Amino acid sequence: MTSFYRSYYRRERPDFLLFLAHCIVRRALRTLHNTPRGAWPVVGIVADDLGVPVTHVHTALGVEMLRDYGDIAGMRLDRSIRLLDYSGEGRVEDEELRSALGSRRAVIAMARCTANLPELLVAASDGVFVLERPTVRHIQAAARHCNRVLLSDADAEKLSDLPIGDLALILNRGRKWRSVFEAYDAQRSEPQPLTAPAKRELDLDNIPGLAGAGLWGRDLCQDLADWRAGKIGWADVDGGALLVGAPGTGKTTYAQALARSAGCHLEATSVAQWQSRGHLGDMLRAMRRSFAEAKKSAPTILFLDELDAVGARHTARGDHARYQIEVINGLLECLDGVQDREGVVVLGACNHAHMIDPAILRPGRMERIIELPLPDAEAREKILRFHLNADLADSDLSNVAKKMEGRTGADIELMAREARRSARRARRAMDLADLLQRLPKTTKLSDEDLRRIAVHEAGHAVVHLALRPEPIGSIRINDEVPETANSVLAGGVSVEILSHQCRTKGDYEAMLAVRMAGLAAEEVVLGNISDGGGGGEGSDLSCATQLATEMVTSMGFGESWLHLATPGELAGRRMLMGDARVRAEVDQLLNNAFERARSLIRQQAGLHQRLVEELLEKRALRNVEIARLIEGCTTREQGRMVCRV
Repeated sequence: MTSFYRSYYRRERPDFLLFLAHCIVRRALRTLHNTPRGAWPVVGIVADDLGVPVTHVHTALGVEMLRDYGDIAGMRLDRSIRLLDYSGEGRVEDEELRSALGSRRAVIAMARCTANLPELLVAASDGVFVLERPTVRHIQAAARHCNRVLLSDADAEKLSDLPIGDLALILNRGRKWRSVFEAYDAQRSEPQPLTAPAKRELDLDNIPGLAGAGLWGRDLCQDLADWRAGKIGWADVDGGALLVGAPGTGKTTYAQALARSAGCHLEATSVAQWQSRGHLGDMLRAMRRSFAEAKKSAPTILFLDELDAVGARHTARGDHARYQIEVINGLLECLDGVQDREGVVVLGACNHAHMIDPAILRPGRMERIIELPLPDAEAREKILRFHLNADLADSDLSNVAKKMEGRTGADIELMAREARRSARRARRAMDLADLLQRLPKTTKLSDEDLRRIAVHEAGHAVVHLALRPEPIGSIRINDEVPETANSVLAGGVSVEILSHQCRTKGDYEAMLAVRMAGLAAEEVVLGNISDGGGGGEGSDLSCATQLATEMVTSMGFGESWLHLATPGELAGRRMLMGDARVRAEVDQLLNNAFERARSLIRQQAGLHQRLVEELLEKRALRNVEIARLIEGCTTREQGRMVCRV
C-alpha cells in the first residue's frame, strides 16, 4: 500500500469492511487514467448488493478520486466529490445531473446496473466501472491490516464464499476466528425444518409472455437440431439476434431458457465485463476470448448483455471516439466470418436498440430484433405461479396479478421470494397474505379523477379512430394506482400494430394528433388540462416531442432537408436544447397536432361522450364493445369519421 493510502487510513482508522470497500473500488478503477488538476473525472459505478455498506463504498470512491493529490489531510471529500445515486427508488433530476457535470468536482454516479445510468452521463463519463466481490488476496490483506490475522490461501479461499457482513463478524479483532467460523459453519449446515422447493428448470415452454420471442426461439431450436443431424448447413441457421426490453423483462432468463431448450452450452458475458479487463487491448482480448470459448463449446448460445454500451460509430464524439470505434470494429470482426463461428448463435441484449451501431444489426450478424414487452395480467399470473412453485396452488392469484400492472418479471420474482422468506421466518407454510402484503401501496382515485382519466383516454381513442388505420384492441381506466406510479398506469388505449413499409408526413402528423388528443379532450370537455399528459419517459408529451423532433431532424419533414440527428431521445434532446430553429419547428408541429385533435373531438362529441360513460361504468372496453359503440359511424370524409345523428 502506498504512503498516500497509509496516511489516509492511519488518519481515518478504517475497519475491515472499509478496507475491503477500497480494495473493490481500486480494482474496478485501475484502468481510469490519472487526471490533472482542474480536470476532475466523471465515472459511472455499477454495483449490486456487495454486502459492504454503501457509505464505505462512497468513502473509498472519494479517496480513489483524490489519489493524485498527495497528502489529503486538509481536503474534505464532500467538497471535492459530487455523488449521484441512481441505485434507489428516487431519481436524480436532469438539472442536478447537469449541475454536477458543470461543477469543478469529481462526479461519481452509482447504479445497480448500467441501464439505470442516464445516457447523458454515460456519454460524458471517463468510463463505467463494475464493482465485484473482493478476491482472496483482498480478504488476506484486510484481515492482516485491520484485524492482525494472518490467513493462509486455503483459509482465505474457504472464507471468500461467505457473505461479507458475516465475514467481518467472524474476523472481528480479539476473537478466535477459527472457532467462530466452525460454529457459524455448523449452524449454516443444520437441516432446515421446512423442505426447500425443488428448483424448476427454465425452458421456452414454461416461460409465459414470450410472444414473438418464443416463436423465434422454438424455430431456432429446430434449426439447431437439424444442423446437428446434418440436414441443413450453418448458413441456414440464424447466427444472431438482439433482445430489446426494459430492465427486468427477462432477457437473461430468456437466454438461459433458450440454451436449455436447444440443448446448447450458454456462454454469458457483458460489455461491462469486457471493459473491466483493462485498457483497449485488454478489452479486445476479453471480447475475442468470449467468442473463442463459445466456439470451443459449440453449439453455444453466446449471450452479450448491455450491448447498447458499445454505442455507434457515427455518434462517437470527444476523446473517447477512437476507443469506441475500435471496440465496435473489434466486435464486427468477431461477428463476421473472419473468425469462423459456426455453431455459435450470438444473442445480444439491451434496453435501447437505437444506440447500437447499425452495422452490428445488419443481416448475417444480429439480424433480428426481438422485443420482450412488459407482461400483461395473464402473463403476470403465470410468472407468479412459476416462481411460487407448489405454494398457493389452490389460491386465486388473478387479483394479485392485476394489481402488479407495469411490473416486470424480475419484480414478480422478487415478490414471490420475499413472500416465501416471510413464511419461512415464521416457520409456516406460505399463505395469500404473504403476497398481498408485498403489493405496492395504491391510491384510490376520486370520481372526479376517474372522469378526467376517462375523458383523456376516450379522446385518444376518438382521434385514433378518425385518423389511423390500426384497430383499437382495448381502452381502460384504473380505479386505483400505485402511490409511486406515473400517470401512464392510470389508463391507456392499446392498439393492434400493423406493419408498414413506409409512412408519409401525413401519417406522422396523424400520430402526433393522437398523442395530443388526451390533453385536447380534457380542455374541450373539462375546460382545462391536468398533468396526466406530461411527466417522465412514456408520457404523451414526451412521446409527442420525441416524434416531432425526429420528423424535423431525421426524416426530412421539417423546413430543411438536412439530416441533423439519428433517431434517439438523447440526440433529439441535444438538438432541441442547442438549435432554436428546430425548437420552433417542433413546437409548431405540436401546436398544430393539438388544434387538430381538439377540432376532431368537438366534431365527435357524441361518440366521445358515449365512450366516457361506458368507461366509467365498465372500466375497460374491448374491441367488440368499441365496435358496437361506433356502429353509427359509417363513413370518413376528409380524414374524419361522420356520425349519424
